[in-house]
Amino acid sequence: MKPCLRSQNKSFCVVLICAGLITLVFGVAWGRTLPDAAHNLSMLSGMFAGMGGGLTALGAVWLIKLKVMKPETLRQEAIEQNDERNVQVRRMAYEAASKAATFIFAILAFILLWLDYRIPAILSIGALYLHFIVFLIAAKVADKKM
Repeated sequence: MKPCLRSQNKSFCVVLICAGLITLVFGVAWGRTLPDAAHNLSMLSGMFAGMGGGLTALGAVWLIKLKVMKPETLRQEAIEQNDERNVQVRRMAYEAASKAATFIFAILAFILLWLDYRIPAILSIGALYLHFIVFLIAAKVADKKM
């Protein structure tokens, strides 16, 4: 898997590592203060710790890659990722992912309502509305730029 262009920016990698470490430390520290009966909060703190560890590892791997790879190779990768065909392929993939996310949130809302979980269902519907609003704003901005 090739990293995104942002991974070729050292400052982005450092910010990713810092954000990951903060999230990791927060998750571990918070998890230690929770009582044994708070299973859902313990799971949430574990998710924070796991996400923080993943972000830290990803930033570290990208930073090491930047240090090890030759500048010529990095430049060639950047040119390849900016190629019109590759940009179009990524846009098509984002479009497919957006359609899938919309479908999944809609199905999830129905399932949650069927199971009588009203608040999670409302959150799922809210995510659908937010997704639609972001789409409308992005389309408006893109239309003005073109």
